[in-house]
This record gives sequence, C-alpha cells and structure tokens, in this order.
Amino acid sequence: MAQTRVVILGGGFGGLSVAQRLLRKQLGETIAITIVDQHQESVYTPWLHELAAGMVHVTALHDAEIDLVAVRGIRYRRATVQNIDRVARHVLCDDGVTIPFDILVCALGSVANDFGITGVRAFTNDLKRPSDALGIRQQLAGLLKRAAQGKRQRLLVIGGGANGTEFVAEVASMVNLAVRRGVITRDRVMLSLVGRDTEPLSMLPPLLRRRTVRRLLALGVRYEGRLTLAAVRDGSALLQSVENGIPVGTSKSEAFDCCVTALGVKVPDVVSALPFKKNERGRILVDETLRILGEPAIFGLGDCVALDGKISDPQTAQAAVYQSRWVARNITAIIARRPLVAYRPRRSWSMVFTLGKDYAVGTLFGLPIWGYTVAILRRVIDAQYFFLATSWTDAIRRVVRGFFTYAKDRTIKT
Repeated sequence: MAQTRVVILGGGFGGLSVAQRLLRKQLGETIAITIVDQHQESVYTPWLHELAAGMVHVTALHDAEIDLVAVRGIRYRRATVQNIDRVARHVLCDDGVTIPFDILVCALGSVANDFGITGVRAFTNDLKRPSDALGIRQQLAGLLKRAAQGKRQRLLVIGGGANGTEFVAEVASMVNLAVRRGVITRDRVMLSLVGRDTEPLSMLPPLLRRRTVRRLLALGVRYEGRLTLAAVRDGSALLQSVENGIPVGTSKSEAFDCCVTALGVKVPDVVSALPFKKNERGRILVDETLRILGEPAIFGLGDCVALDGKISDPQTAQAAVYQSRWVARNITAIIARRPLVAYRPRRSWSMVFTLGKDYAVGTLFGLPIWGYTVAILRRVIDAQYFFLATSWTDAIRRVVRGFFTYAKDRTIKT
C-alpha cells in the first residue's frame, strides 16, 4: 500500500503539533511526514524575553528549542520554500529540490514587521529568534557594565504589546536585582516603553491594563502611550503622537543606548508569492475545515492564514496549536475517506503575560487574574505546548527544568 505523503511547511509549534498529532493517531506505515523549514530548531518564542534579559543562563535556550532532526517518526528537510505547484503537487525549495506531496500543510508562521520605517533594521533589535535574544543579551550586558562605571544608560522598548511589555518588565527585574546587589545605583539605568495605545497590553480588559501600568511603574519602567515610531537614527528614535490611530503633529526625539522594537508581525515574503487567495493583510484564506480556499488537499494554520468571512484567530502559538487539532483530524479523514469536520473557533482566548519574575496578569475563561500565582500558572500553560509538540517524556523534562530555572532566586547572568 502506497504511503500518503504529508508535507508540512514550517516547523514552528503549529506545524510540529500537526505532525505529532498525526503520529499519535498510530497510522503506521500508511503515512510519511516531512517538515520543511529553514531553521533546524522549533523555538517556543514566549521564553525568549527571559533569555534576552539575562535573568536565566544561556543553557536555558535548549529547553525552549526542539531539534527537528531528532523528532522521531518525522523527516526533516532544511530548506526555504520558493513556491508550490498545485497541479504537479510538489513544493519547490531554494536549493532546487522538489518535494512531492499528497497532502500539504502551510504553517509558515510570521516574521517581525518593521513597517518600512527608516533605521529600524540598522539601529534597533527585534525579538523573534534565539539569535535576536542572544544579541540583545550582549547589548544589555554592555549597558549594565557602563552603568556600573557610573554612566547613565537608557533602554527604549517600542511596542506596548505582549513582546515589548514582557521584555521590558523582565529587564527591569534584572536592573532591580543589580541595584539590590549594589552593582549599580537605580538612577543609572532608565527604562522606557512606548506604545500606540493609552495603556500597554491593550488586548486585556481595563482593570488588567491599569494593573500592568502600576506594575511597570513599581519596577521603574516609564510608559509613554499614544506614540508611534516615525524613524530611527543612531542613538535616537523619532516618535510621533497618535490620535484615533493616525500619526499627527511633529516628531520628538528620544535618546537611547539600546533600542528594542516589538512593532508586530507580518507574513513571510514567501507567503506573498504562493498562488493562493489572501486577505488585505496578506494572510492566506482558509475555509471552515482549514483547507486553503479551492484546494482539496492543502491546509493552512497559524499566523499565515485567516478564516474566510470570519474574525481571524489571534496570531499566537496558542491559536496555532489549537488549530492543529482540526488539521490533523481532517488529514486523517482524507486518508480514511471520511467527511471532514468544521473548525470551531474559540469564543475567547485565555491569555497570561509575565511582568517580571513574580507577577503576571491575564484572563482565564474570560475572568481577570493577576499576581504571583498567575506567574506560576503561566508555566503550566507553557507546558501544554511542549506536550503537544514533542514526546511526553521530553516535555516533562523541559517543563520541570524550565520551571525550576524560572522559579528559583535568579542571579544576573551576563
């Protein structure tokens, strides 16, 4: 009996979860799974801000990464997708190799968006890959060293969403630890967070947004809202006021010694080149079964897709992993020649954001939650992704080590 060739484009947590769900369905020799990705490691990006801030040892990166080569039952090919031939049913890679498929899954994720703003790529850092985190970590080590020598330093974080807010809070925890240990005095490091909205974490209800602002102030972080980035120069950022989402007025200059941008995400360039129907943001449109419109054997999930005619799921690992359940189920239905099932989007998404070591805010089943116990809950929530993306024994090992790394009294790791 010929194997059904399932090719998954993208080795992030969405694509990897589809593969693991298929493996656990015990389809045996009837299916061959191949993951195509330009990176060999699947990275759980919500842990990167801890690594970048320098509050955990660099070896903690290994717990946030899954080596795709080592995943049992899955073939991995390191390549960048160039295009898809829907008629011949093969994927064209940048090395000239074509990979045939019977069923295809597009899980190409997203990349950092600089919105074409002058100077962003040259003078700022984003936090999307492990290499970004290690580069920021080095810069912060230099910043702390100069502060210890008595030089006043400033970190500017632009973007009041999840990435920017969690990162600046973690850095503030590192700075406060350095102050308590007598490494620096508090007035040597200024921390600023800039966002388009009046308060950070605008996706949360007002109560939690206010608690976020108070928490940041307690950590020594100044938040400036209703500002957008206009341009970046060497050592300074030009910020412009925002009213009703529209930049107005003249720009003001903010100096920095280190600048990190968390402006949002966009689909990778390769998605734009693929021969599928897309929405106004360039995301591939999928139907109620998560099949790409007009494609009977090509599915899509995660950041690079949007539900046709419906409000799209958030561009998070949580949403991609949730969608993987339906993609795996419908791939199995195609193989077994059964009817496909319709995807059921969640009405609300539980969200938890860490604000330093011992505090977090978020919503659980629509209810606002905050405090130290919520920070512990965040680690439990993190655990589910590893249980879905790798073997149970490996997931337990990673989560236990990650929990103790985070929960213990941390020291400055520069």
